[in-house]
Amino acid sequence: MKLLKGVTIVKNKNWKYKIGVDTFSFVPLTISLIIFGGVTVWLKIADNGIFLFTGFISALLIIIALYNLYRLFASKLLISEDGFYHQTHIGNGKFYKYLDIEEAWISEGRSVNGVINKYLNYRTFDGTVVKYYFTSQYTDEIEYLVSQISKESDNQNEE
Repeated sequence: MKLLKGVTIVKNKNWKYKIGVDTFSFVPLTISLIIFGGVTVWLKIADNGIFLFTGFISALLIIIALYNLYRLFASKLLISEDGFYHQTHIGNGKFYKYLDIEEAWISEGRSVNGVINKYLNYRTFDGTVVKYYFTSQYTDEIEYLVSQISKESDNQNEE
């Protein structure tokens, strides 16, 4: 099903792995927001001036929650047996069959603060290279994706 030019939406597919679809991260954020929001309201009712400080923290938590909601709907990598769906922004997702990808590899880079970041890189046959940041908890899933692409590439080269 086509939504926009070059954008494909894939629904009702059995995904083997889902990366970037983490709703559990909202639990501690929601608890913190309820606590700070409640304390802010209580301090305001008690006419205590410190409510400005807790209100500021509550506002920051709301901003973080909105950003996490956007990331939940905007950035995802869904992996199936015959291909994968990659989306970086709302409305730009695309399903790739493993045969559509020329090459895939994992790279690492050190950020300014010294943290090692991991990236999935893949090149389509039109020469476009796409880089996808992932956390260490998804290393096995990304390695599966790279191995599937390599396997399909090897099969295609044999023919």
